[in-house]
Amino acid sequence: MLWNGEGCRCWHSVLDPLRFLDHLTPAQAYKQAVMDSRLPPAIREFRGSNYWKKLQREYPPKATIVMHSILWEHYDGKLFELFDLRRPELWEEYREFLAEYYALLGLVSDYGVPFDYVC
Repeated sequence: MLWNGEGCRCWHSVLDPLRFLDHLTPAQAYKQAVMDSRLPPAIREFRGSNYWKKLQREYPPKATIVMHSILWEHYDGKLFELFDLRRPELWEEYREFLAEYYALLGLVSDYGVPFDYVC
C-alpha cells in the first residue's frame, strides 16, 4: 500500500507491537519469538489459563475476542499511542525496532518494500 507517497506493508499481527510495548530490545524480541518460541507474556499467561481452555472448548472465537479485550486492558492506552498518527516519533521508534528485529530474523521482503516499512 502507499502511505505518504512511500510503499509500505500493512501490519497484521499484534505480536510485534506487543514485544515493542513490552520494552524488549530487538535481540530480546528475537530470543522470545524464535529461540524460546514464546508469545508475549500477556498472551502467554491468558492462553495458559483454565479460562482460555474453557472458552476454546465452548466457542473458540469468543476465546480470541476475550484475549483481545485482555490485551487492551493490559496495555491500556499504549496501543492507541503507538498507532496514533499524532505520535510520529513513537512510530519511527517502532520502525527502528522492527528494522533491527527483522534483520535478526533474516527476513527479506518479496514485495520490494522492506519489512520495517509498516503502516
